[in-house]
Amino acid sequence: MSGRDGKEALRPGKEFRAGAEREATMRAKEREPARMRLDHELRYYRLAGREKRPTQQLLRRVRQVLGLRSADLAREVGVNRSVLFRLEDSEARGTISLNAMTRVAQAMGCKVVYAVTPRNGLTLQEMVERKKWTKVLAAEEAGDLKEVSGNSEPKAADSIQCTGC
Repeated sequence: MSGRDGKEALRPGKEFRAGAEREATMRAKEREPARMRLDHELRYYRLAGREKRPTQQLLRRVRQVLGLRSADLAREVGVNRSVLFRLEDSEARGTISLNAMTRVAQAMGCKVVYAVTPRNGLTLQEMVERKKWTKVLAAEEAGDLKEVSGNSEPKAADSIQCTGC
């Protein structure tokens, strides 16, 4: 089948599906090394994440320990002092935008570094393993292990029979 430009039109067929399956397998193989790299990069953030509010009032505390006057910082940010105090308060409440926090941090000569980490200090690998085990246990309770493995053939443990009974 040809298009107007004389090129062969792509049709989903066996070759297309096989290529998609290979690509999905490649992505799955790439996930684990990527997960391991992220776990390594996020290790210090996971430690901080174990605290209830690890960065509460961070803008105000940094401003104070740097010895910056609120009037000077407000001028540098391009706002008045009351707006700066509202920004510090909104950061303490967890409602500040990332953009606003970045502007204030840059005005102090700092930068914002943030991370997304699993709850309870788990690694990403631990989260994946828990998810797998939860799925296995749920399937086992339902009596349907082929759902988890994707294989309809019985497992070796399923075919063992007691000969001494």
